[in-house]
Amino acid sequence: MAFALAAVPPRGHENRLCTLSEREDCLERLMGSIRIFDPSAHEFLEPRNAYPASVVTLISDAELDGSSVRWHHPGSETELQLFEMALEPGIQLSPHAHAADEIIAVLSGGLTVGQNTYGPGASIYVEGGTLYSVTAGPAGCRFLNFRAAMDKTYFTPSTHREMLRGKGRSNELKTYVAWCEIDADPEVLAELRPSHQEYVAQHRNQLVGGGVIGSKAPIGVLFIIEASDVDGARAFVSNDPYYRIYGDVRVEQYLQRVAPTTRSG
Repeated sequence: MAFALAAVPPRGHENRLCTLSEREDCLERLMGSIRIFDPSAHEFLEPRNAYPASVVTLISDAELDGSSVRWHHPGSETELQLFEMALEPGIQLSPHAHAADEIIAVLSGGLTVGQNTYGPGASIYVEGGTLYSVTAGPAGCRFLNFRAAMDKTYFTPSTHREMLRGKGRSNELKTYVAWCEIDADPEVLAELRPSHQEYVAQHRNQLVGGGVIGSKAPIGVLFIIEASDVDGARAFVSNDPYYRIYGDVRVEQYLQRVAPTTRSG
């Protein structure tokens, strides 16, 4: 079946014939355009060559060396954005947030979010302003990332609060308490301690407080975390290098009922 498109005269000139250029312009507006991404014509790029320099400096060397990006449709202020990312086995994306909402669709391998791993066909919706991190499974991972418009924003845990404040959402931050039971030999604990301490120092702005439970032989770690939701608080815990030795982990919202007092003397 064939269809014919009738050119519509410009507003105010409905009673006269359209010129050829007006008809072509009208047909172009009616029909739009189709853009095809050919994977054989586009190679994956290293993040250092794909991201703005201001973003590259915020990403860990492990992530820069163990991931690659391929742009399907770069997008603009009025056009959709879609890119593909490949992660080597075990590579973790640094905790971060973006201003725009995004959808991650797993193509191959596995992608771990929090304590769950998702395979091909799974999709993950991340609301703009949400601090999160993902880790590739044992077979690595390839996924698509879709956003409604071009988004070059990248917020680290240290700039996350400022971003929420700029969007008028600083009041959305809630306080959570995370109790993490330690289940490891002292030697393993000592081996991970430097990286754990470095992680806590880098993300101190998210912490209201915290410490180790047990003075001689630690039996657990307590974090008091600021996050926009419980998933953000859980992401803080799951990205901690100590996470591999945590046994039972509980994360609950903390509601302060008694104001702290200052003792004298």
